Amino acid sequence: MNPRIVPPVFAAGLALLASASTVAAFNGSTTAAGASAFPNARKSVLLRGMAAAEVREILGSPETVKKMDAPGAEIWTYRRMIDHRYRFVSTGVQSVPVTAAPGSIAELQWINEPVYAVERRSVYVVIQLLMLDGKLVLAKHQQEEEASTDH
Repeated sequence: MNPRIVPPVFAAGLALLASASTVAAFNGSTTAAGASAFPNARKSVLLRGMAAAEVREILGSPETVKKMDAPGAEIWTYRRMIDHRYRFVSTGVQSVPVTAAPGSIAELQWINEPVYAVERRSVYVVIQLLMLDGKLVLAKHQQEEEASTDH
């Protein structure tokens, strides 16, 4: 197999590009905390036909390795957080009792007030590499987003 550089999966940050048949050329994407999502990304580029050891040196150990039916075929999956944010969101309205100004003879009144919660939102890049007989053959990627709210 004649190794060649293949199109980039993403450039820094959230710029995710390419189709399901691309192999990554990572250039140091960092997480919201500033740490590199792929530790040796600035040092190397992934190439078709690259040995498994070289891929591990660039991306680290995969989160999962799934054996395929074909002999010598595996799917390596990497999932790295590339962004993490917090924000306040309104989750509803509650009625709150209020009294009129001091000295007033008005009775207790009820007003509607928004209820807020903290929403956590994380963005991940998920990369799956098809390894055949210890060589990189194909890759696909997707972006996943998770959100949760504390009530």
